[in-house]
Amino acid sequence: MYQTLMSVLRPIYQESEARSIALLVLGKRFGLSQTDVYLDKDSDFSGNDNENLQNICQRLSQGEPVQYVLGTADFGGLSFVVNRDVLIPRPETLTLVQASLIQLNGTEQPHILDVGTGSGCIAIALQYYLNNKACVTAWDISEAALRVARENAERIGTDVRFVHADVLQCCDNASEERYHLIVSNPPYVRELEKTEMHCNVLEYEPHTALFVSDEDPLLFYRALARLGKNSLLPGGSIVCEMNENLPDETEKLFIDFGYKCMKTTDEMGKNRIIIATL
Repeated sequence: MYQTLMSVLRPIYQESEARSIALLVLGKRFGLSQTDVYLDKDSDFSGNDNENLQNICQRLSQGEPVQYVLGTADFGGLSFVVNRDVLIPRPETLTLVQASLIQLNGTEQPHILDVGTGSGCIAIALQYYLNNKACVTAWDISEAALRVARENAERIGTDVRFVHADVLQCCDNASEERYHLIVSNPPYVRELEKTEMHCNVLEYEPHTALFVSDEDPLLFYRALARLGKNSLLPGGSIVCEMNENLPDETEKLFIDFGYKCMKTTDEMGKNRIIIATL
């Protein structure tokens, strides 16, 4: 099994990534550990296993992300259902969750809004790490994404309220609900940056959750800043991912709206998170 998978993956990925994907497939789908592979236990499998493996190889050979092939993605120690209606949760987004938890430190029963929730990974992870003691609301413009997010919340056992909403339409609306924290991983990749992205992202992941026009790349940050002015409690914060190529521009936008800002980097040292506080 391992060698079959590697023969499919090597033309697409670097050796180390191909190896990680192969071991992930064997572990998640066939219950085989790395030790099992080393002991050649992956050579003994049934006809059904062989058919399953061939199907997986076919999809992987076309560049489909392994998380979509397996139907799940790990994030922060939790397993999330994913399909092509939602972005695949990425390890660097844990920086966003960690920064949010720091901002909420000492807040009893915090009220949190996640804008553009997708799979629900951020909202659900925050609620999970806060021991279900927060009041978490999550918005998305996609009903299909919200179905995935609701399934994930139920599977993981977290209480999150999911709402079909468009931040571009709601940002100026006065709301009775106030939040200690607004968190978001909004679309921020410019069209001109598409060439820097791997084909399996471009061909499989939802573009509406990724891309913005070159003419107005800070569109969603402007909406978040306006939303925060209407919806944050005094001293509340917006914590969001940003385009690593536009950190100063993103910071200036929030400052112009009256926020105090701080930028943080991810494990790779890239500008990743902006924290804007009223």
